[in-house]
Amino acid sequence: MTQDPTPQQALEAIRSIRADLGRRLVYPLGSRVIHATLMAGVVAVFAAPAGVAFGLAVLVALGAIVVALRDRARLGWQAGAGLSRAAQAVGLGLGLAMMALIALAMSPRLFDGPVWAGPLAVALAWLAAFAAGEVWMRAYRRDVAG
Repeated sequence: MTQDPTPQQALEAIRSIRADLGRRLVYPLGSRVIHATLMAGVVAVFAAPAGVAFGLAVLVALGAIVVALRDRARLGWQAGAGLSRAAQAVGLGLGLAMMALIALAMSPRLFDGPVWAGPLAVALAWLAAFAAGEVWMRAYRRDVAG
C-alpha cells in the first residue's frame, strides 16, 4: 500500500517537475533555421514572379506540414496548445512583422518600387523569424516552469 502525499508534498512535486520540464524544453538550432527558412519562403512567394510563386507556395506548404509533424513526433509537444500571453504576443508580433515584409516584397510589382525590395524583405523575414523563435521559446519555457 502506497502512502498518499500531503497537499504540500504534491505541490512541491508539481513545481519540481515543471522546473525540470522548463530546463529540458529546448529549441534546437537546426529547427530554428528550418522554421526561419519556411517563414522567409512565405515572404518569397509574394516577391517571386507569378509562375514561380505557385510552385514555391506548394513547397513551403509541404515543408511546413513535414516540419510540424516531425516536431510533434520528435519533441512530443505541439506549439500552440495553451500558450501564455507572452508567447502569444511574440507570435502576434512576428505575424505583424511578416505582413509588413510581405507588403515590402510586393512593392516592386505593385508600386514600381525598387528591385532589391523583394530580396531584402526575404532576408529580413528570415532574421525576424530566427530571432522570434528564441524569444518565443523563452516565453514558453517561462510559462511552463511557472
